[in-house]
Amino acid sequence: MTTLRLGHFDRAAAPPSWPVFLRRFHEAAMRSDAFRLDVNGVWRRPIALAGEQVAGLQSTLEALGYLPRGPVDGIFGYRTLAAVRLFQEHTRTLGGRPELGQPDGIVGPKTRGALQAALADNARCRWTVGGRRADAPWLAVLEQAAQDYAADYRQMLPALFNEDSDTLPPEHWQTGRAPVHVIGIRRTAWAASLDQAGRRLNNDVFVVIGNGRVMRCFGSTDPNPRMSTHPGGIPFLCKGQHLYRFGFHRLANRGEKCYRALRPAGRGVRVVRDSDGDKRLSAGDRLDPAPNPTINLHWSGRGSSNWSAGCQVIGGAVYLDHADNTVDCWEHASPGYAGLGSAGRGAYEVMLSWITVCSPDVTTSGRIPYSLIEEADLQRLAPDLHAETVGAFAAAARTVASHDPGLLRLIRQRAPTLLA
Repeated sequence: MTTLRLGHFDRAAAPPSWPVFLRRFHEAAMRSDAFRLDVNGVWRRPIALAGEQVAGLQSTLEALGYLPRGPVDGIFGYRTLAAVRLFQEHTRTLGGRPELGQPDGIVGPKTRGALQAALADNARCRWTVGGRRADAPWLAVLEQAAQDYAADYRQMLPALFNEDSDTLPPEHWQTGRAPVHVIGIRRTAWAASLDQAGRRLNNDVFVVIGNGRVMRCFGSTDPNPRMSTHPGGIPFLCKGQHLYRFGFHRLANRGEKCYRALRPAGRGVRVVRDSDGDKRLSAGDRLDPAPNPTINLHWSGRGSSNWSAGCQVIGGAVYLDHADNTVDCWEHASPGYAGLGSAGRGAYEVMLSWITVCSPDVTTSGRIPYSLIEEADLQRLAPDLHAETVGAFAAAARTVASHDPGLLRLIRQRAPTLLA
């Protein structure tokens, strides 16, 4: 049987125009004649297959819960790629099949056999179907934070909503149940965590809600001072809720190094600049006069260092799944761009795949609420959730540090309580 991968399609399922189809998913600066694979310079032109091989794969993924929103359209596109990767990771970690290895999104003999075995056993995806919803406490935090931040904005950033942007006034926040929520927790325990070279480390937790289930990832909501040269100072995303969309990051040279990420949905999000040069948020910082369209949510390598010039970034080394199991992805998480292909993006890929299969619309027209909450506010509003978040960070930090002795020494020197 054919090894199925991104770009394959059942001959009868071909759209009237591939460029028109692909432009719904791609940035304007990208090619529209091929699918983009997250490996430097690799594109996959659509390839027709006889019969209904792709639709058959999609039907199996849908039956097992990995395509909860479909579609079964016969096109192996970005959502089907995400569903296959999610199946491979779920089966590797929860299904006891480590031989599947890196979740690469390719359906060869091993993955096909695992799919058939899962179908025969009715082994459905525990990340998307069945089990207990866990989003209610987080939605309650968003509801209360919306009320509290309204007063904060009036006092501290009265001009925040003078410009139309993707940063939402509190009365427009999404605080109810939705297919997807992403929440960043800006921690203060290590807010100025600079190493000896002046780089900020990944010190924050991201809470990702899909279909009511909660997953946690490890990264940074704050910029690395070495990566931003803006004369006004490094940018910090304003706390609050912002609208994002599916898109691509790193678009230079027509996207030859780009990869899938979340981008501001419209004109951009509001940021404050480090006007006083202390490399952290403080009272002397000033609101940028215009929205910033470049503050994306993207990959940060394995997570040993922070690849952010202001973006919200997620490391690939580790995540906590819906049952709070710490999943070590180090061995198949590439440390950087050069290693992509032989390795993937680990936890970041799991997070993005989960969002992709749960979201109603994964084109550039889709909208995802991203809420940035200060740690002190989380601790005040929901002490139990705060304790869970601190525990999640400690679990992630211990996992990363177990592979990176230099980082372990740095944490022990500067913030040993983060490993407690």
